[in-house]
Amino acid sequence: MDAFFNDLVKKVIANYPLEVKHKSLEYIDEKKAEWPIDTNFGEVLLKKLLIDERYIEFMIYAIDYLRDNGLFTPEVLTTKLGDGFVKMKDEYFMLFEAVNGRRPNFESEEELILLTNGIASFHKASIGIELTNEQVLSIQSNWKNDLQTKFLKLKNWKEERAKINHQNEIDKLFLKNINSLLMQCEKALALIDKYYTAEVVEETAKTKTLCYQNLDANDFTIGEDGN
Repeated sequence: MDAFFNDLVKKVIANYPLEVKHKSLEYIDEKKAEWPIDTNFGEVLLKKLLIDERYIEFMIYAIDYLRDNGLFTPEVLTTKLGDGFVKMKDEYFMLFEAVNGRRPNFESEEELILLTNGIASFHKASIGIELTNEQVLSIQSNWKNDLQTKFLKLKNWKEERAKINHQNEIDKLFLKNINSLLMQCEKALALIDKYYTAEVVEETAKTKTLCYQNLDANDFTIGEDGN
């Protein structure tokens, strides 16, 4: 690891009330955004965040609220001063409880049900959360338009690659499968238009719940306890 980056990580960790087994720092890849670190309290996960301070503060508040309501999600570890993050050289870092487990098998119906129940638990645990106007503004996103833009981008790629006289193997594979993918996208967008109405948005505001947007496969871990 780069000596400068190694020193930066050590300075970040020094803000926390734990002892690091420094050999674990030798294997940190600075190109990544998170790193497991071995400490006297066991393994923890250090993350570098690419979001602003206002959003980080909301995230800490939301995680604590969800955990207090029984959701299985990693704890945010606090510094010696009780802060949930460290700012170092205009970069933000957070330390999380490490979760021992594995990635789900998305081909397994049983595990898909487990994940679906986990998402439902997320929404249930968030009921009643109080958000300030500033917090709402910091987390709002025009995700419906974002999905539509990505769909149109795929269609444009299809048209561009189809016009090429000398297609490579990647072009051929892309064109072979893109129509099926576009059909799935159209169905998904139609479902969103059907069910995500202004009434739903208003109801969500009344019940005060969080919505998990931009869900990614890497967001899921099945712990050793099966949760």
